[in-house]
Amino acid sequence: MTDYRSVGMATWGEHCGLCQTTVGLEVNHINGNHDDDRPENLMPTCGTCHNLITAGDVYVDPVTRVPRLALTGIFERGSSAGVPPLAVQVQVAAFRSAVPDTWQLAPHRSLLLLQDGVSGAFYTECHVPASTLAARFDLDTLIDPRSGDESSDDDQYRFNRRLNESSDVFQRLVRDATNGRPFSDIIVEWNTDYTREQPLKVLGGQHRVAAIRRAIDAGREAGRLHGLRVYFDLTVNQRVELVTIANSNIDIPNPLLDRIAEHQLGAGSRSWCQQVGLLDPGQDFTDRVAAGERMTVQVMRAFVTNYMKGREFAGDPDVDLFGDITIPGTGSYEPDKQYSAVLARYPDIWSDEGLAEAGRNFAKLHRVQVTSTEDASDATLRQVAFRYKALQPTVAAGWAFVAGLLHDRSDRLTLLYKLPDHYDKRTSKDPLNARAMSLARHTSDPTTYRGLGTRQNPAEAQKLAELFRLLSDPTFHNHITADLIESAQWEFQKKSSAQRAEQARRRAQGAARQVGTDPL
Repeated sequence: MTDYRSVGMATWGEHCGLCQTTVGLEVNHINGNHDDDRPENLMPTCGTCHNLITAGDVYVDPVTRVPRLALTGIFERGSSAGVPPLAVQVQVAAFRSAVPDTWQLAPHRSLLLLQDGVSGAFYTECHVPASTLAARFDLDTLIDPRSGDESSDDDQYRFNRRLNESSDVFQRLVRDATNGRPFSDIIVEWNTDYTREQPLKVLGGQHRVAAIRRAIDAGREAGRLHGLRVYFDLTVNQRVELVTIANSNIDIPNPLLDRIAEHQLGAGSRSWCQQVGLLDPGQDFTDRVAAGERMTVQVMRAFVTNYMKGREFAGDPDVDLFGDITIPGTGSYEPDKQYSAVLARYPDIWSDEGLAEAGRNFAKLHRVQVTSTEDASDATLRQVAFRYKALQPTVAAGWAFVAGLLHDRSDRLTLLYKLPDHYDKRTSKDPLNARAMSLARHTSDPTTYRGLGTRQNPAEAQKLAELFRLLSDPTFHNHITADLIESAQWEFQKKSSAQRAEQARRRAQGAARQVGTDPL
């Protein structure tokens, strides 16, 4: 028996011959003769496109194998719209076939296909009855539906724009929808790559969508027309841009903004975190601000950036200030510039074994920090700030910098990596000794200072780097004590003072030259 699917894919590639999706593939006999099993007659198609061919909406030339729309009048192009690719045309036909009760100027007229002059995305604007929409809306929109990530049991790599159902504004929307108010400019993408029974993936207006569903559930306003802007065949970047615009007046959490920006760069950092244990299999970076129980994009960037900066450090670590340590920014749709620069310098960074080893050891430190404090008899140790101390951006940055600094010093690097297993349980219940860090004060610290690792700036990360550098010194015990923390703070102050003194000396010399005198 002929393996139609394998033969068709060998000829066309492992994707639908019309819309290019790799999901839900079937086999179509191009010339309509099901007994003709020649490879050139077997074209893989997804179920949606196969239905379009069967219905006669799409015709595939049996000689040239070039698909085209068989029907005219499905859409008309706006005056500024270019010629849409076949994948767009196919999706428009699929949308019109699946949602026949679509109104523009009048029902059953051809759709007006428009094009965004900035992104190049194709879309149409129309009105559809609430009863048709309610069942087809999908609020769980994937960032990259063709990455295969939708099988994850965790956050499934979604935009995760959570409904605020307790909001007075949302309750007002529900009342309005139930009482007959039409909503407009709901932004959706027509996409059957996943959750095919709900192809209208919501990119903007999710609270209005939820309100429409509530009205339908209450048996009200089934025929009310609501305005849609429907996009077709979007790329990941086009999708992200639309979400940005559609939600520009909504307070989106910084970790979510970072995560959307990171996904534009691909899945490399997420896969790396899963491989080294900083994320569970199938898990994504968190989208929440509170608690900090899970890896954020900012912490990942701080770790990766500073590990590489530590490896590049050319000074004397016993004398020179670690002035190049950075804390990546947060809350932007654009990736951090220094992190992006590191990715550009190291295109194979996610396969770097030294970085992977550092990631695995840091993940171990984080796990031990959590488990050693979650069952502590002292309630103070169980607080979130102590349990998840390792996931503070400055802690991750300082530790990673030293790991990179010692990448070619296996003797000292081993001592740094031994901390989770060899810390002194008589003096500290947790490897990072979070209580001692919280009590740490230097004479130069302001009265509002709440302890080492609590401030998110490069100077704080440099103090922590000094701590981990001393920890790796074989002349010290391999555990963090109050004395070691104090020593690290003084090391930082000594180096900072020496740097400021050198800068002042150079300024004084420059001033002396300007007035024509020789410096002492």
